[in-house]
Amino acid sequence: IILGSMEKKDILVALEKGIKQVQKGGEKAEPVKKWLADMCDAKKGTIELLIKRMAGEWDKTKKPEDITRFITLFKQLQDYIPEVANTQLFSNSLFCLILSSYVEESPIEKLTGEELVLLSYFAEEKKLKHGKSMKLIEKLFICLEHLTSPVVFMALVSLIISVSFEIGPKYQENFVIKLCGEHPNARYIEETLIQLINKPKPGQIIKYLQFAIDAFQSSFTKEKFFYINDIHVLLETLIRDVDGAKEKELRLKYIELIKQIVLYLSLIHI
Repeated sequence: IILGSMEKKDILVALEKGIKQVQKGGEKAEPVKKWLADMCDAKKGTIELLIKRMAGEWDKTKKPEDITRFITLFKQLQDYIPEVANTQLFSNSLFCLILSSYVEESPIEKLTGEELVLLSYFAEEKKLKHGKSMKLIEKLFICLEHLTSPVVFMALVSLIISVSFEIGPKYQENFVIKLCGEHPNARYIEETLIQLINKPKPGQIIKYLQFAIDAFQSSFTKEKFFYINDIHVLLETLIRDVDGAKEKELRLKYIELIKQIVLYLSLIHI
């Protein structure tokens, strides 16, 4: 392979060159992808080493431009060799800590969206140990109006919902729900939540349903989070899908949300 001996090359540079080769396609793409998988095998510790290097750069400079290169590489490894990269990336608490700190402290214009997508994977796997600060969530709410990529936008909303799910239903302590009742950008979450419940990502539907239940039960959001027309659309979706919910826990979530909606509509006489 054209990348040469790893003993003579910087691992970060070599992996970047390998990814560029894969992106070009052609007959060399598959052999280079196999090389990437081999170099990033967990037994070699390459990904862990790069995460530590990334942490060192961030601690030393706190400059987003010094970290973006690592984030881009990790996102590309996740895209091209997920079977090798995902477990190592999303079980690494240091990586989660750096991503959270990076998003929290960097100017919005410096964020590429890749860091938000990576954080969303931590949340989906219920391993977001360092992404539940009020400051970070407020930053994510602000980001909602600046995103142009639909993929990143959906990942960000899913991330916010996942954080709320991990905090739990103690409404006085759930600052995500509170922000949904106060922040002007909460409308983006409401609109996207309807879409996510209509076409949920595998394994995430319980989080979406619970978020909607919490929004109807919390005094912060009960009367101002959902638009009336969206409530009717949501109710139709729930009635359509409840019979297909085979697992008891999931079926009970559907029924609970339907109950909350019917109760709310009866109270406002619509």
